[in-house]
Parts: sequence; C-alpha cells; structure tokens
Amino acid sequence: MNPDTVWAVVVLYGCKVQLFHHKPTAEELHFVVGGWIEAIPLYDPQAGAAIGYINEEGKILQMPENDEATKLYGNPHDWIAGPMVILGPPDSEGEDTPIPPGWLEKLSISA
Repeated sequence: MNPDTVWAVVVLYGCKVQLFHHKPTAEELHFVVGGWIEAIPLYDPQAGAAIGYINEEGKILQMPENDEATKLYGNPHDWIAGPMVILGPPDSEGEDTPIPPGWLEKLSISA
C-alpha cells in the first residue's frame, strides 16, 4: 500500500483533525479515544459507508461533546463525547480498511 495513503482520520474538538498514514492498531485506537473502543456505523449519501471508533464510556467519563463528530454521526437522538477515529468499512474478513476517498472529500482533506 502507498505510504501516503490516509488510513484513518481523527476528529478532535473544534473541527481539528489528525491523520494516520498506517493502519492504526487497537492500542493506538484505545490511546486516541482515551479508553474502551466502541465502533459506530457512519454513512453519508455522497461519501458512502465508514466506521467511527469512539470512547465507549465517553459520556460516563464526562468527556466534552465533539460537535463535528456528532454531525458526522448523523443520529439526531445521540451525540459523541470525545475524539472519533474514522476508518473505512470492514472488509470480507472483518478487518478495517482505509477511509474512503468520499470521506476525505467530506472532511476537506487532500489524500
């Protein structure tokens, strides 16, 4: 895989993002979200499907609301507390894939 491939995008507070140019390990995901990892489905009609990884206990731990991640989640009955890491949907073996190009465009990130 091309070393410039963007594997994942971390959505922080205030619309700030960080990029992973490698497939993040479970330990890295755990560190970035600050605790136990929960996978949530993301879907956008133009960008397609993706997976968001968040802190499973973000609300219990009283992490601040992440407005940008909440908008990307798109569930009007829920909100995201803490950072969110976005990757592509799982492949046929259940492994993470790189974030789809449509999501990079949606987040205004050049690949």
